[in-house]
Amino acid sequence: MGLDKAKSLLKVKGDDTFLDLACKQVVGLREKYNRKVRFLIMNSFSTSDDTMSFIKDKYPSLYPGVEMLQNKVPKLDATTYGVATCESNPSNVWCPPGHGDVYAALVGSGRLEELLGEGIRYASVSNSDNLGATMDLKLLSSFVESGAAFMMEVCERTENDKKGGHLATRVSDGQLVLRESAMCAKEDEGSFQDITKHRYFNTNNLWIDLKQLKALLDAVGGFIPLPMIINKKTVDPKDENSQKVLQVRGRDARAPHTCVNKDGAQGRSPRRSQTRPPPPHTRLLYTPPPYTRAQLETAMGAAIECFPGSTAICVPRTRFAPVKKCDDLLLLRSDAYVITADFRPMLNPACKVAPIVSLDSKKYKLVGQLEAATRNGIPSLVKCQRLTVTGDVHMSRKCVFEGSVSFNNSSNEPKVSATQTHTRAYCRRGSHSCLSLAAASGGEVQQHEGGLDGGARARCAQGDSREDEEH
Repeated sequence: MGLDKAKSLLKVKGDDTFLDLACKQVVGLREKYNRKVRFLIMNSFSTSDDTMSFIKDKYPSLYPGVEMLQNKVPKLDATTYGVATCESNPSNVWCPPGHGDVYAALVGSGRLEELLGEGIRYASVSNSDNLGATMDLKLLSSFVESGAAFMMEVCERTENDKKGGHLATRVSDGQLVLRESAMCAKEDEGSFQDITKHRYFNTNNLWIDLKQLKALLDAVGGFIPLPMIINKKTVDPKDENSQKVLQVRGRDARAPHTCVNKDGAQGRSPRRSQTRPPPPHTRLLYTPPPYTRAQLETAMGAAIECFPGSTAICVPRTRFAPVKKCDDLLLLRSDAYVITADFRPMLNPACKVAPIVSLDSKKYKLVGQLEAATRNGIPSLVKCQRLTVTGDVHMSRKCVFEGSVSFNNSSNEPKVSATQTHTRAYCRRGSHSCLSLAAASGGEVQQHEGGLDGGARARCAQGDSREDEEH
């Protein structure tokens, strides 16, 4: 998303950032239960100063002992696997090794011993951008009663999730693991994407028994061997034309031994995979293509296969609301979501289902691009079913979108959804010229091709009383 600061410091609701809401949740728990609920943040070398200064200034009661610092590793040349170089910016040579480093960071920072010394045995771990992953005491009770060392929250796959990784049983030893698309043979793609056969995916909300974690770390010499996969990246995340790199990322293992079904019953899940995975010593899951840099990462969920007796529990989608793209950020910032009294984001009761937002991946890849397009405020999406934006389109808080709305700006200059000219633009099915956009400079209104999907409408609220126009 092209950030120059910690993602957790992005504003998501009003002036509240991800980190604000997380801190307020913890403070609220402390006040409600009169217990010192511990709060830890794993920072990288590039996010530590920002987040620590933020917490020290705004939440001093949480500040002492809140950080454990992630390690850093050099990026690798994809051909020789030697250390990469970057003359223009030497700092680009280094990268954090992924959230799988949480286990090493717990040990290296001394936090694991510290927590156990304070009598704290159970930890809930999640991504900072997933505000749905709150401390749920029912889930904690379920985990404690299971006696497992590791529990993963999973959700049921839908058609939208079929290309992502899923839970499977390893044929060789019966261990439940995650299968990622990079591991899947071409001829097995149909089976891989069968959501009736492979039903669950990992939310990356984890519950860990710290006592059993320490026992495992002691047994394996302090290092949990997590498998890796490779993703294409650029050296400069803000510049898509910069040097191509490879990000070797640990796969999220999504394999429970037991799943809790909708009715609360426990049972074996999912069905056995018929595709045998690579042998255990094969750590890279496929041969890297000929790009010039490689970046090594691991994922914390992959550890599920390292704990005998690990389990998983199927949770509602409300516990999985990550912000991975500007599409997600726009939706969360809009009135389609509200913040509850205990600082959890929740779908606005006026919405039957969450709107589907699809922004142009080139024009809205970076947060700065989204903020430029919404510098006059976030449009209303509470009555929107689908918003599709192609090209550079600027919106404002005066815009109210209803139904399925589509903008298409094929020009090379930004256009602004007209708020001064029309109180409503309506598109008959099949029309190709239906929504006026004003030039970003505030110039005359121009027509553009595309517009609202059949029968939908975009309404721009304003103070004057112009009559509605139809196209």
